[in-house]
Amino acid sequence: MSTTITFNDLEFLAKQGESDAQYELFKFFDKENRHDEKIGWLKKSAKNGFDKAQHQLGLSYQYGWHLKNNLDLAISWFLLAAKQQYLDSMSQLGFIYAQQGDQQRSKQWYSRVIKHHIHAVDSGNVSSMYTLGLMYQNAVGLVKDNRLAFKYYLMAATQGHIAAKTSLEKLDYQCERVISIARDDYALAKNGDSEAQFRLSEMFRQGESIPKNEEQEFRWCLLAAINGYYKAEYRVAEMFRKGIGTQINNQLAVRYHQLLAIQGHKQSQKRLSALYKAGFGVQQDYSQMAKWFKQAQSGNEESQYIIGGIYYVGDALTKDLNKAYYWFNKSALQGYKKAQFYLAIILHEGAGDIVKDVDKAIHWYHKASKQGHIESTKRYEFLTTKNKAMAGDSAAQRTLGGMLISGIGTTKDQTEATKWLRLASRNYDY
Repeated sequence: MSTTITFNDLEFLAKQGESDAQYELFKFFDKENRHDEKIGWLKKSAKNGFDKAQHQLGLSYQYGWHLKNNLDLAISWFLLAAKQQYLDSMSQLGFIYAQQGDQQRSKQWYSRVIKHHIHAVDSGNVSSMYTLGLMYQNAVGLVKDNRLAFKYYLMAATQGHIAAKTSLEKLDYQCERVISIARDDYALAKNGDSEAQFRLSEMFRQGESIPKNEEQEFRWCLLAAINGYYKAEYRVAEMFRKGIGTQINNQLAVRYHQLLAIQGHKQSQKRLSALYKAGFGVQQDYSQMAKWFKQAQSGNEESQYIIGGIYYVGDALTKDLNKAYYWFNKSALQGYKKAQFYLAIILHEGAGDIVKDVDKAIHWYHKASKQGHIESTKRYEFLTTKNKAMAGDSAAQRTLGGMLISGIGTTKDQTEATKWLRLASRNYDY
């Protein structure tokens, strides 16, 4: 738009459907805090295909800027702008999908942005140099790499980019500080300081200011573990298990996890349980698997449910419905809906030393149902309908017959269904 254009001219062009004029009116009304008018012109500009307006409308829906939050609408507008190669929308889509855990789509959008900026840098675009520096420093669609961030900031700064100069100075200070710390820790680590050895290992793992080096990471972590540093013992156990900086050695992984597990380290107890189950580095032993799993998960309702499930189906242990009931009950009392469902099944059918108790089963099906457990809802409805039918309610008898035909909340039973439907017809009051 011309810098000398009047507001009346701008309004005239906007009313004629000029999308860039409509966007300018949006900005004008935004400054005036006239929100209804600004959103109206923003929507018109976006619908007429103006990429900046589409992106801005997407942000407005995403963050609730004078519009109701609606992420689906936000994504739809970002997609329209991205089709026009609007980079900010591509980046925003990468961010949204990353937040949703859809790493594949996130990577696709970020890779398009990165590809554009790399080509732009080759053409001498200073803004893209700075943007790539930001992306590497803050791990936006890329693996964090301060050395590459430094490189792109330096390229932009030498061409006068003010923000790049500021970022470069901050990053340079951070790098010098880390190098200084590394130098001090190296001296301490050589003298046997286990904490310094572990910090040095972490620096080689992270690769910030000093190059990544898995062999050096393992070397210093192992020394710290040998010297009894708690955090290093778990880390070195995992390095032996995964083969990071050394060859895979499940026997040594088990040894270090055992040392920590005995001391109450929850993660090592979990890992040790998994190693016993798989038979990696130790003879397969399901009783040891269960022992360490229980210790790791004591008090956790989900884990109590899992232990109950092991006993319920006989997976890796002798099937024991009494123990399954015990663990399901502990988990159910803490509100875990899956445990409530299986507890209800055991009570409904009766098993082991557990006496059949339909009323209690109904109670637990109802508890799980209220938390959205679909099968519990079906079974709860079946049992409550059956109680009403048995009390002589003809409508309930008809409903029960239909549920038995369809197998809703129970197994299909044509004979039983016929019985209830006949009873319902006899009891129906004409």
